[in-house]
Parts: sequence; C-alpha cells; structure tokens
Amino acid sequence: MLRIACDLDGTLADLSSAYREVEERVHGDSDGLVWDAIRNTENFWLRLEPIEPGVVRTLFELSLQARWEVFFVTQRPGTAGESVQRQTHQWLVRQGFETPNVLTVPGSRGKAAQALELDFLIDDLPRNCIDVASDSRCQAILVARTEDADTEDTVARFRVPVVRSVAEAIDIVRASTPDPRAAPAGKRWLKRLGFA
Repeated sequence: MLRIACDLDGTLADLSSAYREVEERVHGDSDGLVWDAIRNTENFWLRLEPIEPGVVRTLFELSLQARWEVFFVTQRPGTAGESVQRQTHQWLVRQGFETPNVLTVPGSRGKAAQALELDFLIDDLPRNCIDVASDSRCQAILVARTEDADTEDTVARFRVPVVRSVAEAIDIVRASTPDPRAAPAGKRWLKRLGFA
C-alpha cells in the first residue's frame, strides 16, 4: 500500500490567479499588503479554482482502486473564517476527494515525509522536492508546468523526476503501484526515466 502526499497551492489549487485578483483589488504590489488582504478574506482557501479540473477526483478514484493512503500537505496561512485545515478539507471534497486527510505542515517537508513514511510527494516547489529527497526515502515528483532547464538540472541531481502536470505525476505513482501480477512494471517505468 503506497503512501502519497500531494501539495495544494500551485500543484492542485490555482493560488496565482486568486493572488492576482487580490493584488488588483488592493491596488498594490506589496507582497505584505496582498497577504494581509488574503488573511482578512473570509474562507479565502475555499475560493480557489483547480488547476487541472477533475484531477482531484481521479486521485480519489485511484486511491480506492489501488488502496493508496493519500495525504494533502500545505503551509497556507490562516484567514478569517474556518481554519486552514477545514477550508482545505472542504475544497478537496468539492473537487471530488470524499475523505481527504489534510495536514498543515509548517516546517520541513522532508522531515514530514520521513515521519509519515511517505513513498511519494507531488509538489510544485523545487525546494520542497529537494528537501524530501535529502531528508527521507520518499520519491519526490516536481510538477513544473513550464520548462526551466536550470531548475530541472538542479532537481535531477537529487533524482527528482519533472512532469508538466499532476496527471503525469499520478501516472508515475500508478506505474509504481505494486501489482502481484506485474510487480516489476512500475520499477521498470521509473528506471526507464532514470530514477530507479
């Protein structure tokens, strides 16, 4: 049974668009001013759009079929209204994941991955993927929607595969899911990519 964690903002949820809307509303380009406005917005985290519509539902369905243990990790700051964990939980349910496990992880993703004995982490931030690769046995997968050769070269040194979507990351996890009838298939797939 695989244990998988998936980041929220920039990975599943479109924080960038929501951030820009707040930035336009407050008529300022100060990062602190925008975050103050976000913190004062009631249930801000419930307002975000999915980056890849349907992918959360797909993750849920595959978790049932393959018996994956899935965790959603975030470092979101609190806002007015419900707690970060509750807003995130409700957002995931709306996107089709019926029983999400939401963890607010303020510190190192690597230490969290080690403590949770994760097999995979799907994240959009290179530093989180490197942290996980350095501090745990978890396989990090970087979701980089646009090509950046320098970033990709850096994470490659830590044996972190780079994909362009969460759907592609899920394909890697699915290919690595133990199957008694074809157990070596997932390993061969990762090996073909040069990460196993």
